[in-house]
Amino acid sequence: MNSCIILIFDRYGVPISEDPFYGSREETEKEARRRMAMYGGISYEIREALQPVYTPEQWAKDRTFSAYPGQQISPEIYREMYNCMPPLDLPEGAADQIRERYGIQITAGFLMAEPYGNNQNGLTFLSFGRSGGKCYFFGEVNR
Repeated sequence: MNSCIILIFDRYGVPISEDPFYGSREETEKEARRRMAMYGGISYEIREALQPVYTPEQWAKDRTFSAYPGQQISPEIYREMYNCMPPLDLPEGAADQIRERYGIQITAGFLMAEPYGNNQNGLTFLSFGRSGGKCYFFGEVNR
């Protein structure tokens, strides 16, 4: 059994329903088709439900870090990211941006020293922070 989200789309590709469901893959497919007919949709998508805390077990599935920005992560993952190479300080103003975007007042944070990607403003780095004893991933930021 696994937890997922069933999305039903209209003919323009716009989601008209987004409902949680818990069951086997076969039960989930059957329920998705039932809901599609009920809502008058033309297609559906099944997504794995996001866990409240991103765990080492989730990361170990394929060794691809896939926490979403603003998601709480386990302390083990936070330490792993902090210790894998010398961390960089968060850029000035980052704590304010995090508070505005995610509603989280961080007390500590860092960037991974290795660039993750780039955008129109230059290189991007993965950002992490702590607040009230909890650890968070905040996505890519420019330095």
